[in-house]
Amino acid sequence: MALGRPRTFHDDDIDQELPSCVDDHQIYADHINQDSSLGQSVMLGPVAYAKMSRILSMILRNVYSIHPTSRNDKHAFATIHTKELVEWREDVAHFLDPVTHMPLIPIFQRQKNVLNLAYWHTMILTHRPFLLRNFANLQNGSRPRRDDHEFESRIEQSVNECLQAAMNITRTVNDMYQGGQLFRAYWFTSYFAFSAAVILYVYTIQKSNEPEDVYSGYLSVATRCQDQLSNLAEDGSLVARYCLVLEELRLEALRQTKQGRNYAQSPAQKQVASLPNDANGTEAFENTGDGAMGVADLGAGMTDMGGIGDIYVTPTDSLAEMTGWAQFDAMELHRREIDNELHFAQAAHMRYKTIKVVTFVYSVKLK
Repeated sequence: MALGRPRTFHDDDIDQELPSCVDDHQIYADHINQDSSLGQSVMLGPVAYAKMSRILSMILRNVYSIHPTSRNDKHAFATIHTKELVEWREDVAHFLDPVTHMPLIPIFQRQKNVLNLAYWHTMILTHRPFLLRNFANLQNGSRPRRDDHEFESRIEQSVNECLQAAMNITRTVNDMYQGGQLFRAYWFTSYFAFSAAVILYVYTIQKSNEPEDVYSGYLSVATRCQDQLSNLAEDGSLVARYCLVLEELRLEALRQTKQGRNYAQSPAQKQVASLPNDANGTEAFENTGDGAMGVADLGAGMTDMGGIGDIYVTPTDSLAEMTGWAQFDAMELHRREIDNELHFAQAAHMRYKTIKVVTFVYSVKLK
């Protein structure tokens, strides 16, 4: 489910109770010794993760429902599930946020890292749809209408939650990397790091016309995370695919920020930005050769909706899902048909043209 995929087995179809948080030496033929003085059980991590998975299941059902959902309903769901996640974390705060930072034995340290990473990644899944509200404005230089200040404020709060979660993931991954605890076998950790770096790159692209100090910290952290993943990557591995996509996003972020700096320095650029959409260069993004919509088509539709309009509809209709789920899936499926690195790079570049402002490329199939 962390990959954003529907569940095979649903909670409503499961009547099995969660196991008790006790170890083998506490289980006897006629009773279970649950004395807390015996220390923490290794079952705490698996049970806590199972409880979080229940919340994640509802997030995928509500926030990413295939049925049309209004922007207010989508944000209401995000608020509800954020509260559930915060309450979940409070239940295991003694483990994840201890008062004293005592060294942990390896299995407990690994459980702590996994639970923290999974928690922040679930926060990203909860709030990431709201990060895309002004991607069309990125292309035409216009500002979203502020006819709904209250909702805009809630959107900004969701974006901040998403950014904070991404930064926490990269911080944990960096600690693991510096401590020699990041291994190729930890493929979920690599995926969480990939997802976080995507968020930071996308935010950088969005804020490329803002002062440099608004996005520079996020860009540098995303670049560091990408470098650490690249040191783990082997030819043809899943992490290598992550790094390929991240490199494209990094180059796009650098291009956008460079244009943003030039825009800030050139008064003539500001005059161009005030022209109608068809006169300021949005038509330069052509329709892609494989039938997918180009950036110009998406940007025009978004502008007609008033910038912050009701873009949060269904996973197949919204810009976030069109460029993140379906098309990136197609890129990954196409990848498996290619036998050598040269063809792989060429095909990936061709696919990248259809997701030039790719946002949430989280649906990589782990096959």
